Amino acid sequence: MTIQVECPCGRLLRVGETVLGKRVRCPHCGSIVSIPERPTATPDGSSLKAEVDPYNAAVTTPSEPMKIRTPVWLLYFGVLTAASILWGTLATWKLQHRTAEMEEARKRAEDAVSAAKAVTDRAERIREDAVSAAKAVTDRAEEIRKEATSQAESVRQEREAIMRQVEVTKLREEGQLQKIYPNLRKIAPGENSVNQQYLESFWLSSGSIRLKLTNRTTTSMKPDFSIRLIDKNGMETGLVHVSWLLTSVEPGETRFDEQACGSTFGPPAYYILEFK
Repeated sequence: MTIQVECPCGRLLRVGETVLGKRVRCPHCGSIVSIPERPTATPDGSSLKAEVDPYNAAVTTPSEPMKIRTPVWLLYFGVLTAASILWGTLATWKLQHRTAEMEEARKRAEDAVSAAKAVTDRAERIREDAVSAAKAVTDRAEEIRKEATSQAESVRQEREAIMRQVEVTKLREEGQLQKIYPNLRKIAPGENSVNQQYLESFWLSSGSIRLKLTNRTTTSMKPDFSIRLIDKNGMETGLVHVSWLLTSVEPGETRFDEQACGSTFGPPAYYILEFK
């Protein structure tokens, strides 16, 4: 016989007489339902049998499909999984956004470094140009100073020459040229006999001087002396320097030497000997 019992959830449960006086679980809501010992027959009087679950005493009827309950822990795990996926997506988006910001910041830093390098290079070129310009100005100033010094020296020499000429002219007019050159000797036409140390005589011709050297000692000697030529106005018109380094005049030997001799002022009229 089939017994019909109402569950607190409002559904009717159909059970067999074998569960009279027992407690069964509602397959719809999971509530425990007590079965009375004296059941009432079903309204239709049919003899539909109910199947009782031997493990949880849940009753199922062939007319209604069994519903599967989702465990709470599975729901909790699903919520956690969804939250994890959402958090991972958000974190990935933030990471990508942060990476893009860092890349942009890196590019801006590289641009700033490039701009700073360009400014530094420009400043270095300006400094080099300034140094080069300053060096050019310094070099030009040094050239001007040297030119000015040279001109001043030339002016000084000219002034001294003029003053000397004035003094020489004055002394010459007074017949006192010997005061300027104490060892002054007059040049004679042709051969001029000297007979001083090893210089025996000399001749003056156009543009040259010929010297006669005689060694009257018992040892060899190397000539080393100068002849300063003076014109009639007392101006030094030439200088002849004789200095033998590789050859000597042997005892009793006579040798000749000839050198060029130009005139700066007038033709030579006097000479001065200076032995080393």
